[in-house]
Amino acid sequence: MFKKVLSIVLAIAMLSALALSFTACGQDAGTGNGNDTGKDPGEVKAALIALHGTSSTYDKNFIEAFKTACANKGLKEENYTIITDIPEGTEC
Repeated sequence: MFKKVLSIVLAIAMLSALALSFTACGQDAGTGNGNDTGKDPGEVKAALIALHGTSSTYDKNFIEAFKTACANKGLKEENYTIITDIPEGTEC
């Protein structure tokens, strides 16, 4: 009997915590200028660090997706940085 009551109380507590966590989702996220920060796209800076650069197909996909995401948010090329060819291991 105690285990059933405990499981019901824990389930109610979990659902309450879940409901409270979603209360912040409905707040106004910006000014409607196409980005979530509320800032002018000229003020926003972004960066991507890739180990191998475009020589690696894996990194090239991330770089292209990053460029597309920045373009969709209205960032120009001077507002973001892509750092590539980072050495792996301890030779930094």
